[in-house]
This record gives sequence, structure tokens and C-alpha cells, in this order.
Amino acid sequence: MSSNNNSNNNASPFVLPGDVLNPYLPPISPSLEIVLSPTIIYDSKTVPNPTFKSTVKGYLKITQTQNKLLLTIPQTLSPTPTLNMELLALIKTPSTQTHHLLTVPNFPSHTFLLPPLSFPGATKRNKPTLKFDDVIFCKVSSISANVVTCTCKSEGDKDWVTGISSLRLRRNRISQR
Repeated sequence: MSSNNNSNNNASPFVLPGDVLNPYLPPISPSLEIVLSPTIIYDSKTVPNPTFKSTVKGYLKITQTQNKLLLTIPQTLSPTPTLNMELLALIKTPSTQTHHLLTVPNFPSHTFLLPPLSFPGATKRNKPTLKFDDVIFCKVSSISANVVTCTCKSEGDKDWVTGISSLRLRRNRISQR
């Protein structure tokens, strides 16, 4: 646990992703309807006493009425990418002329761009063919407001991850639900 607060304190407990929320909750009766925000998951295998877990960092907010218990973790603490941070991203809008638009699940409030020539050995005539939902391993090269530009190039002759030159491109074999 990331906090020692209990549900009787006025202060909301601060939780991290993966923290079990049950110690902070009031007693749950079978007639009580539990409403969860998208930032909280539960393990249905432990019914009638499910285990609730946080998926984000933030302050747990518990609202209880006579027949409902509302659990939320407002996402006020949005993560911020930093220069040279390594990321796994999905191609959402492939482009051969302008920047590829990326999706990075950990940073939903930022727009990530990948220039088509940001791969080792890429030229105007020789650049990788990227498709929708391809997985890219890249690093942050610049940040401007909520727009983040990424690269797959290294500074110098060697690759910044393995010490060799590679495209670091893999087809997404995981189906999204």
C-alpha cells in the first residue's frame, strides 16, 4: 500500500497503480450497489468479497449513499513524458509524407508524432512502411506543450538500446478489445 490512511479519515488516501483498495473501503453489504470509475478494476474471482485495485495514481474518492457506493480516482495527476524517455507506442495514423500519429497509453493527454525519417538509414526513398496498430519502440526527442516528437534514431553510429542498428518495428499481434 502506498498510504496508511483508512476510510474513517477525512483525507483521501493516495494510491498507486496496482494498490488494493479494500482496506480503505467501508463495510460492503450484499444489497449495496458498487459503481466503479474506469480507473478501478476488480477481481471477480473473489466474489462475494471482490478485490478492488487502482489502475492509475491519484487520490481515492469514496462516495456512499444509502444503497450505492461510488469509487473513483480522478485523473488530476496526469503523467508527463520527459526527454529521452523510452516508449512503446502504437501507430494510429500512418503517413509517408508527414508525421505518423502515435498512441501511448500511459500519456493519454499528449499527442505523439513520429517523423517518417526518424529511423536509422531512412531516406526520402527508403523508409519503413508502417501500418495502423504497428508497435514502435522509440524515445522522446522534443516536447512542446502537449505535442511530443519521438525518434527511433540514435546519436552517432550505434543503436541507443542494443548497440547495433535495427528498425525496432513489430506487428501488433495482440487484439484490442
